[in-house]
Amino acid sequence: MVSFRATLRNIKCDYIRRVQLERADGLLSQLAVWTKPGMVGALCYRFSHYFVYTRLRFLCRPLLLLEHLYARNEISPYAEIGPGLVLGDIGAIGITPHIEIGKNCTFMGFNTVSLNGVAGVDFTVDQIIIGDHCVFGNRSKVMKPLRIANGAQIKDNSLVIFDVKQEGTTLCGVPAKRKKVDVYRDIVKWNPFFGGLIN
Repeated sequence: MVSFRATLRNIKCDYIRRVQLERADGLLSQLAVWTKPGMVGALCYRFSHYFVYTRLRFLCRPLLLLEHLYARNEISPYAEIGPGLVLGDIGAIGITPHIEIGKNCTFMGFNTVSLNGVAGVDFTVDQIIIGDHCVFGNRSKVMKPLRIANGAQIKDNSLVIFDVKQEGTTLCGVPAKRKKVDVYRDIVKWNPFFGGLIN
């Protein structure tokens, strides 16, 4: 469960990080960020995640419909996603329940993070846990209960079905295999958490 204050703080983090990544310096360009499908999708997720645990749960359905129609995403309000979320404007991002995603993660588009349809999954214990500062390229997918370490970079069209244990790992392929390992501190430098709100 998340408080309304924490929800607003997460939205502020999402917005600040997106403004910085897009280098939106002028007032008009910063205001335009709020109209981007990726930002609208993040907003819909944040509010639906808050409402689903309150008496205002009925508001989740229109928010999810707006997210689907405008941002073309399907993100479950039961997923746990940290601050600094950036969603690609091309949409088609699917994130189901039983998913825990750290802070400052980026999904470029056509991504799937799901346990639905996976054989042998026990939804009472199995989940996907993704660390901080991770980037998912176009059409990359995670389709098994596993853990992904901080700073993982999943290249385009990759399918992750094994644990990623080492921080700063870059993966590519089907199934995704380790291509290289960067120093996690260096990844944070070029993929920082903007806003200074959360360490």
